Amino acid sequence: VQNTKSGSEYGDTGAACLRMTWGTGDNSEIMYNTFIVNASDSYNGTGVNSWGRALFVGLPDASLKADIHDNVIIATNNDGKGKAAGIAIVTNNLSPDLKFRNNRVESNWANVLLADDYGHADGYARFIDNTFVKRDNYSNYKTVRSQYSSLPSTGVFTGNTMENGASMENIDLEFSGTGKKDIFVYWHLGVTVKNSSGTALSGASVSVKDSTGKVVYSGQTGSNGSITTDVLQFEAGNLSGSTVVSREVKTTKTPYTITVSKDGLTAAKSVTVNANMTVDMTLGAANPDPTPAPTPTPTPTPTPAPGATFADVPSSYWAASYINAIYEKGLTQGCGNGNYCPDDYLTRGQIGTFLTRAKYGENFTYTTTPYFSDVPSDNGYFKYIQKFRDDRITWTDGVYGVNDLVSKGVMAVFIIRAKYGENFTYTTTPYFSDVPSSNFYFKYVQKLKDDGITKATGTFGVDLHITRADMAVFLSRAFLGM
Repeated sequence: VQNTKSGSEYGDTGAACLRMTWGTGDNSEIMYNTFIVNASDSYNGTGVNSWGRALFVGLPDASLKADIHDNVIIATNNDGKGKAAGIAIVTNNLSPDLKFRNNRVESNWANVLLADDYGHADGYARFIDNTFVKRDNYSNYKTVRSQYSSLPSTGVFTGNTMENGASMENIDLEFSGTGKKDIFVYWHLGVTVKNSSGTALSGASVSVKDSTGKVVYSGQTGSNGSITTDVLQFEAGNLSGSTVVSREVKTTKTPYTITVSKDGLTAAKSVTVNANMTVDMTLGAANPDPTPAPTPTPTPTPTPAPGATFADVPSSYWAASYINAIYEKGLTQGCGNGNYCPDDYLTRGQIGTFLTRAKYGENFTYTTTPYFSDVPSDNGYFKYIQKFRDDRITWTDGVYGVNDLVSKGVMAVFIIRAKYGENFTYTTTPYFSDVPSSNFYFKYVQKLKDDGITKATGTFGVDLHITRADMAVFLSRAFLGM
């Protein structure tokens, strides 16, 4: 399908190569393997109907669906002055299921032009695994536009490839208008889990959390040792609360924290996601702090530097004295292969192990019937987490979250309960601006400061995740008198 005429020749209908505005009664439409070109020397009309559009789409009934895939769609204005959009979502689209996938969309003005009457709540367009290409060096180019200032519009973009200067950061939502507008940008995130020999691990648990700590994925690797999910990089809109503003309001969800585990081994990594990506995660060959499985296969370990307990904790490391101290007291066995993994984030399984060892060592009685479905009796953390629950240091029921990461607030609760239970005195005047007296963590954080376990001033960072090095410091101060 090709059009080379000027927009003015089309009058109020606009210069559209192909108009897809199905009427009420249709319920499913598909378009694929079509080559559409809309190129002209002059799309210079003053109104929106004189703009060039290669594909003009609107489904005026909420029951309608469309799957537009594997097409090549090109819209250019050859003189570089007018406006030509590859895909235009028209103002009467009410469909909640308008899908564009695996298309190649080229334009020198806008790859996608949105104008959806009902916005995200009712109808919106989804763009999945397309390739967006900036064509020519046109200074007014935007990858996505929502050009109708008074109309709501929403677009959800997932896993799209950018070429020749196209970018999901290059958008124009016409914030001067009164219509609510939203752009959601997702990327494909793959996680591959292998052991230290490079063999893919099936059945490994994978958890992905966004920058707020919300779990956005939880599952297990398949036979190839991999999982794939979609994660949100950002939402760009023009609302502050319920008020339309004249500037972009952008909410970013990256970086993401990936935690993987299997057979008592855990690894965590923080990644910034601003494109499709795959993250390789390796689980060591030896068990971490929980007691190793009976008769494990010996694994050669690196030789620590003179004066160092662990190969990855040289004497110059900021927390070396604390890490060495908890090792000497039997509170840690490291993370495997002669390492401590000081910069890895601490998990709930690990903190339960640390604190139970700090109170009882390795010899203690505990309930043998599992409390938690995710910590069965053959789990390396089992006896420590059972004792944790016996002592009411954790009050959780059902699922413990053994591989979830630990915040500073949770750390404070667990340490203070391990030392004092629930009945203790503490300073009632808040030490930290981010932990007022109304905060759940207040009395525990206050006691942590009273006892000198934390040296923080001003703000505590109650929601920040802590590392294994941080935990060594807090353990040493709380139980070893350092």
